[in-house]
Amino acid sequence: MRKRYSLIACILISIVIVSYRFAPVRYHKDVPLIVTSWDALGYYLYLPSIIIYHDFKKLDWFPEIDRKYSVSGGTIYQFTHTKTGNVVFKYLNHALVFRQRGDNAQFNLRIIGAD
Repeated sequence: MRKRYSLIACILISIVIVSYRFAPVRYHKDVPLIVTSWDALGYYLYLPSIIIYHDFKKLDWFPEIDRKYSVSGGTIYQFTHTKTGNVVFKYLNHALVFRQRGDNAQFNLRIIGAD
């Protein structure tokens, strides 16, 4: 009997977890869900600036994209402009570059036989 209750409990918990995963609760049904707003925009802003627009320092392309798609959610705090007109990102996305250099250094050390 206890196994049956345990199985029922596991099934109910699994249903709840899966339903929350694939059907997120939306409090404002009239406002579209923008997944790039708030911190997510800051985490991934460097990708289009490097890969698509090749404008990592000024972000001249961003106001037009924000006007068209409303990616910022209304508040832009993910980067700030300096006195020179360049932008400084709040989030440390550049750690990928340092990580790659570190991996390359470890790979080179293995090639030459150093531990």
